[in-house]
Amino acid sequence: MISFLVSVVKDFAELVSDKYKAMMMKLSLQITGNREDAEEAVQDALL
Repeated sequence: MISFLVSVVKDFAELVSDKYKAMMMKLSLQITGNREDAEEAVQDALL
């Protein structure tokens, strides 16, 4: 049962990441003005 729930959560997280990562990156670049900082911010947000 636990492994099923972990699988569902991982699948959901991957779906969210795939769907929103580009938009989040664009916004983050606008805010930070730096690609490395933007990538780190998006990674942190997705975690």
